[in-house]
Amino acid sequence: MAVVLQNVAGNIWMVILQSKPSASTKLAKPYYRRTLQGIIDNSYFCIEIKSRNKMRSKKREPYIITPSTKDIAFALSSYPSGCHILLSNSDKDYSQFLHELLSNSFYQTEDEKWSLKSVAAKSGTKSTKISLWLHQIYDDIFELNMATPSLFKQEGLPCILSFRNFDMRAGFNIWLKRCPNLYEHFSWQFVKAKVGTSWFWVRDITYELEDPETSFYIQLDGGILNRYEHFLKDRALFDGVLSIMDEYNMHPHEIEQILRQNYR
Repeated sequence: MAVVLQNVAGNIWMVILQSKPSASTKLAKPYYRRTLQGIIDNSYFCIEIKSRNKMRSKKREPYIITPSTKDIAFALSSYPSGCHILLSNSDKDYSQFLHELLSNSFYQTEDEKWSLKSVAAKSGTKSTKISLWLHQIYDDIFELNMATPSLFKQEGLPCILSFRNFDMRAGFNIWLKRCPNLYEHFSWQFVKAKVGTSWFWVRDITYELEDPETSFYIQLDGGILNRYEHFLKDRALFDGVLSIMDEYNMHPHEIEQILRQNYR
């Protein structure tokens, strides 16, 4: 690690700090960072040149969960009003099948577990076609919602929900009876097939003023909020341990590892 010491006159000295590698490792791991505590004296400013973490420079594979047909079916059954809106405003190959699903409560019963084979037998449609249609119906609801939000309008406040979980994203226009508060938890089963979870917390709220009404842009992160970890993340951004892009380019467990290394 290199530390630059600069005095008021502008003269610069560079001090190289080296540590002996342990007996068990030939090379010291390069993803450490020490935070300099304060100013050495009134004449010097201390600036730390960070050794870049391998995780920042290494290109990682995106973390994306592919939903099963059963996941899609459960998501659709949790939002029948959205399915009705799609059915009333589109004419697709699956329209008759969607009508049958809604009429038969998505073929879900308390006595029998939902299965694609069972739905195929009851509806008289091939399993492969049902699987394709269910995915199309699910995606088309999102597309219709973004293209024509007014079709989904209800009583309440207009909100644009932005869901994020690892590398998965989803957006949806919805009307809520009240705007959720910062850090509150938010659950919606319908988006689970898109982002891998139905449980979120409110990370940020933006108020958008448009005559004659106000819209609310709500950013939601997947999982359960750890307020202390959130505080450390803000501190890391302030100290320069993390950058704003790290929040978007790194997995949560990678950020957690960096926080543990720097703030133990």
